[in-house]
Amino acid sequence: MSMERDALLDKAYPEVQEFCQKLGLVFEVVDMRWGVPNTLTTDHMSTELCLREIESCKRMSLGPTFIVSHFLDFSLFSSVFVNDGLILTGCDPSLIPVLIEIWQALVGNRYGFRPIPRVIEGEEFEELLLKYSSDSQSLKLLRDWFWKDENAVPPVYILQPITTHLLDYGETRAERQEEHEKALRSWSELQQRIANLLRLAATQAEKEGRIPKGARHKYFKS
Repeated sequence: MSMERDALLDKAYPEVQEFCQKLGLVFEVVDMRWGVPNTLTTDHMSTELCLREIESCKRMSLGPTFIVSHFLDFSLFSSVFVNDGLILTGCDPSLIPVLIEIWQALVGNRYGFRPIPRVIEGEEFEELLLKYSSDSQSLKLLRDWFWKDENAVPPVYILQPITTHLLDYGETRAERQEEHEKALRSWSELQQRIANLLRLAATQAEKEGRIPKGARHKYFKS
């Protein structure tokens, strides 16, 4: 990822910037994984931040908006230019029609990380909990991490910050490095367990008609 980012910063972006300036256009780079503070990760806000930034780009852009993956194959082209149309340099000509068709998103071939939803509608979450009514351990895990917000209308359940139960997750001091790494491993395991519980319950609840059709998708999507 860092090598691809460096290649974009050092080679592609300056060329794009120069080209756009000649046309009186402004080219601005937004990297969804660069400069995101750790507090947003701890609070599970990274996805929401990225989605807000995409909407902001779409509002501000007078032309096409590109969403560029970190996993682009740089053997295909050397530069992408933003204009009223699409201009590529160093590109296999046979690929241009295909790329024009997908101008809104140039993505890689790896399915992204599938985060746990940060906010779940109250009635839906309670339906999911019913699937574990005879499994006290799973029920406790979900209730420990999702707390009900009665002030929301309608009420919702909110995934708590990682540091709520794993205080060392946010540690930055060198003398606490071992504890920090342990907390990272613990959250990785807990996150997968929580995700699996939600996905299984949502699949069953949707099949039984307890939640709307398609509602389970939020627990599986990247």
